[in-house]
Amino acid sequence: GRVNAAAAGFGNAGGGFTFIIMTVVNHGLVNGGLSQHVAWRVCFVIIPVAIILIAAALILLFGRDHPAGKWSDRHRSIPIELSHIGDVEKANSTSTESNKKNEVEPLTLKAVISMSTTLNTWLCPVLYATTFGLELALDSYLPLYITAVLGSQWAGDRAGYLASLYGLLNLFTRFLGGYISDLLYIRHGLNSRKWFLIALGVGQSALLIGYGFGTYRGPTLASIVVMLILIGFINESANGANYALLPHINPKYNGFMSGIGGAAGNFGGIIFGIIFRFFPEDKFAKAMYVSGFISLGFSLLAIPVRVTKKKK
Repeated sequence: GRVNAAAAGFGNAGGGFTFIIMTVVNHGLVNGGLSQHVAWRVCFVIIPVAIILIAAALILLFGRDHPAGKWSDRHRSIPIELSHIGDVEKANSTSTESNKKNEVEPLTLKAVISMSTTLNTWLCPVLYATTFGLELALDSYLPLYITAVLGSQWAGDRAGYLASLYGLLNLFTRFLGGYISDLLYIRHGLNSRKWFLIALGVGQSALLIGYGFGTYRGPTLASIVVMLILIGFINESANGANYALLPHINPKYNGFMSGIGGAAGNFGGIIFGIIFRFFPEDKFAKAMYVSGFISLGFSLLAIPVRVTKKKK
């Protein structure tokens, strides 16, 4: 949980750094003589493209093909699933049996159909759509919203810097979600991960609904900052908690599960983006509480979904 959350947290924090870095570079190019029409295009060439190429080269040179080592050995990865991972003696005594049970297998069409028609397969992806999807939408619309409600003096740089606060929280919030989920797992077993994730989803929903109705007549700078911190804290912690639970669902096919989980998050970004698109900046509060009710509905629907096999 902590490893997944920390790695993804740095990735998501890039959304916060983007507002700051791209804005600074863009203004430097404009002050250097380029038109705004050209400057923002040049920004993409000299920053994101360069970073992606450097990262790709480092991965190619120093990265491993797979957590198990070589790509040809990918099916030898042995995820061990225990109720209490801190119990070393239990891990040693059951390692052979657990390894045989959870040995990674090649992905087949039959396996995909079986997983796709199983309810608990969709638990994490659907909830991720309501948390990470919301984060993507807010990253896109916060600068526009801040400018619309606080006035033209916040247009451009200032709105971008304030909105970056939401993404930068990922440096510790997503990790915190995974860390707490790990602690609960050690003490209370796998179901505690699910309940923690649902609790965060309900908390996110309550904050969205509260902010939506509480600022319907117009927010203040203070209320926007508090909203960014509180919703960001819960929302991004939920993303970390989600990917702490995900590897336990269909553990033989972690690649498949991670793929549909990430895809669901991006799809959620499209859905929430459409919601914010149909509610202009002056009705941002309505988009917030509509999103809150959607998030609440899916969080409550997740309650009866089992993450462990029913005991006979």
